[in-house]
Amino acid sequence: MSLHLFLTTLSAFLAIFAGVYHAYLLGKRLVPNCGTLASYSIGGILFLALISISQTAFFYLNIPLNSQSDFWSLLISCIAVHIITIHPIPAIQQDADIQEKWTAKRIFFGIILLICSCISFAYIAHAAYILSTTDSIRSPWLILPWGILPAIGFSWFSAFLSARCVRSSFFSLLHTILGIISITSITCLLYKVGYGFDGFLHIRGEKILSETGTLFPKPPYYIGQYVFVTWLARLLRIPNAITIIDTWLVPVFSAILLPLVLYIREKKSAYTFLIFLFLPLSAFIATTPQSFAYVLGIAAIICVMTSGRAAILLALWSICVHPLAGIPFFLLSLALYTKYKKIPGKVFAGFLALASGFSIPLIFIFISSNNGTHITWDFSHLIELTPWLTGLQNLAPTIHRTYSLWPGFASLISQALPCILILILCIEYIRKKMHETDIDDTENKYILILAAISLFISSIILKTAGDFAFLIDYEKGNFADRLQTISFFCLWAAAIPACISFFTKIKKMPMLHQALTLWLLCSIPTALAYTALPRHDALLIGHGWSVSASDIEAVRFIHHDAGSIPYVVLANQSVSAAAVSELGFKRYAGDIFFYPIPTGGPLYTIFLDIANAKRIQDNVQDAAKLAEAKIVYVVIDDYWWNAESVNDALSIEASDQWTIGSVKIFKFIIKSSN
Repeated sequence: MSLHLFLTTLSAFLAIFAGVYHAYLLGKRLVPNCGTLASYSIGGILFLALISISQTAFFYLNIPLNSQSDFWSLLISCIAVHIITIHPIPAIQQDADIQEKWTAKRIFFGIILLICSCISFAYIAHAAYILSTTDSIRSPWLILPWGILPAIGFSWFSAFLSARCVRSSFFSLLHTILGIISITSITCLLYKVGYGFDGFLHIRGEKILSETGTLFPKPPYYIGQYVFVTWLARLLRIPNAITIIDTWLVPVFSAILLPLVLYIREKKSAYTFLIFLFLPLSAFIATTPQSFAYVLGIAAIICVMTSGRAAILLALWSICVHPLAGIPFFLLSLALYTKYKKIPGKVFAGFLALASGFSIPLIFIFISSNNGTHITWDFSHLIELTPWLTGLQNLAPTIHRTYSLWPGFASLISQALPCILILILCIEYIRKKMHETDIDDTENKYILILAAISLFISSIILKTAGDFAFLIDYEKGNFADRLQTISFFCLWAAAIPACISFFTKIKKMPMLHQALTLWLLCSIPTALAYTALPRHDALLIGHGWSVSASDIEAVRFIHHDAGSIPYVVLANQSVSAAAVSELGFKRYAGDIFFYPIPTGGPLYTIFLDIANAKRIQDNVQDAAKLAEAKIVYVVIDDYWWNAESVNDALSIEASDQWTIGSVKIFKFIIKSSN
């Protein structure tokens, strides 16, 4: 036994040593000009990318993912590191007289301002943790204290003062990390049961992969995230590891990786990180494969000029996580890399930029032509002006007629963000033409703008010409919306040099103008934080109630009550998410799950009829027949808009009923037709 323990400990030590050493090697040889800590950090992330890519390959090669696959993926990744770093990027020695000397004043202000950001983050995190709830809520702003939003604005105010007075890119990096994590961590801390709907499905898929070593049928996407979460869970071996890792994956990665790659690229200017004032964080407040692919893809196009090989690794990982997001980022990274290396030329780089935008529609057309999925195309609508004008009108901000100062301002800023970035780009272009300033990285900016335009056009093509019949109605525009999101990220990356110049000019303004500009700038991330999380205010009615502890208990109770008898449950989306979390994908009747998933499917349509007290007995019989069940349960949460009247109607018809917390359960026993 002691020998086995010794060998296990030795193998763990060797694995950790191999990972740490090769992370150091990757960082030192691919990004040698950014300091030890930064190169070590990016090297570690790149090594994780190699691990995930190799684990993804194992998955599709039908190799079970377990401790043995972990060993081989570690070995393959170590070998890949030595191949990738055969030709290291040479370090550039910076002249000592160029580096600004540290003074006592700069150090003092740097520490004080960093403490201010830490206090803001601590206040936000503490408030979210203390007020964390297991109840169903539709907006965190209904229970969070009013001081959260000023604390967010104050955090970015400290970041701006640090860039202005301390002039240290490292201090600005720390401020940016704190500013982003203070927003993205709110959902992780506040929602005890879990946030959203998709996250429950992905966590259950990851748990099945961890338990069985594979998934069947094999999905063509998500695996790059699944294998990473399960690999890290096996490595850490802590209770409930998969849920914890999945919950914090995107919020932490977005807060660390994006500022880190920008630090590596634009280390010279402390104002660089203020570009994050204009980054909407709605995609990064919860972990989904789509959002994780966004993080990796954005990181790839930012760092491609610093290290093309690092960018390609991140883009490949993005493809493994979600191809529909990763492929455009990968092609765009290649475009930027070929332009940077000046091979085979600018024309080819432009072609790749266009290809990054039109790749997804072409993939869908190819799949549908081979009967891979139910997509029909009608390109005749593209010759009409209406879809194009509608697409352009959607870019323009909308002035709401309802008087509500803060919600209206937040909505305006969120909608106007693309226009703000375009305006900054235009101003800097005009200034360059007037020879007032010089903007670095001009050609890369044009490639990113070209990709943004092609992605925007592709989104209109998908929305206008493609009919995704296999999706429910409200999800049919999702693919087009995701292309518009990637288009915005390209525009955001293109605006980095222009924003640096813009922020640098602010310190030359009169003090009153500086104060007003700073107030406006700090209000932008505050407004974006407000719109990133679910809202319920004077302008927007929130309908997305969170999963509660009562939903979880209701699922457990129903499963225990039914025993071995086949049953089906008619409930809303939150209860269905709780069912997947507790029971997994336990029972299907054909392609019908025994809870209403997806929302908008036939079971959910029946639930909506019953929840409006329509044809109760007929709908119960239809649900039982559809799901091949002998018991039908109906679950009504107390926040349902007509819960009281529906509960009264169901009480008359049901065989039995129970109240569990905020949930009412009604049981219908199906009599045999014989």
